Amino acid sequence: MSRLDEFFSSVPVLASLKPEQMAVLAARSTECLYRAGDLVLRAGEHNRSLYLLQSGSLAVQVPRGMSTETVAHLHPGTPSGELSLITGRACSADVRVVADATVAVIS
Repeated sequence: MSRLDEFFSSVPVLASLKPEQMAVLAARSTECLYRAGDLVLRAGEHNRSLYLLQSGSLAVQVPRGMSTETVAHLHPGTPSGELSLITGRACSADVRVVADATVAVIS
């Protein structure tokens, strides 16, 4: 079992998948490393992947006038990018790295 297989089996949203399905998903995924301050997703851009936070911390931020407001903090196991992936619409918020992060990207 690969490291991604193990991680995916611990993610609640993927818990119902069979081991062979997890293996296919892991084969179609990549691990990306991000540093604090990096943007994982940018508001207004189109997204074609699902992002699953493996380690670190992410913040979902939306523009509020001349500044941005953090509306959610994401922790390991949390997906992001799913709404724009499903709807085909542009991302509605930025997802910014708060603490150095490893993210599984499922294309």
